[in-house]
Amino acid sequence: MTNSLHEIAVDYVDADDDIKDIEEQLKEAKAHKGRVEEVLFAAMIDEGAPSVEVFISGSKVKAKVYPVNKLYARRHPDIDVQAFCRMVTDAGYGDIVKESVNTNSLSAVVRELAEEAGVRDSGDEAISAKLPPALAAAIKISTAPTLSIKRS
Repeated sequence: MTNSLHEIAVDYVDADDDIKDIEEQLKEAKAHKGRVEEVLFAAMIDEGAPSVEVFISGSKVKAKVYPVNKLYARRHPDIDVQAFCRMVTDAGYGDIVKESVNTNSLSAVVRELAEEAGVRDSGDEAISAKLPPALAAAIKISTAPTLSIKRS
């Protein structure tokens, strides 16, 4: 049994709506968890509780909630990236230093250049041919057909 093109498109838009609904629910759940975490953390500190055991759905399965300190490290904003990388390398940790380019930003630049050249939807080779020579040799371009939804 085949569906009409319209029925398939309706199913596609419905699936997209489902994803947006789930993403919104996830965003709300994370915000709720953050609010509850603040309250619970403060209450545990106030009561001197090192942990709280929670029985899930009345079963014997339990969870244990306890405070921890997460550690985050990043470059000090007063030190430029190149100097920072040298300092980390000189300290013996050069294996964690990587020179990189953000691929999302690179793709955005290439899309912009392709649009300016009028070859945005002309395929890999046409786009590559319109890039500045230094970039054309250094960037692998791939395109993939996909669908886009415009809502009215």
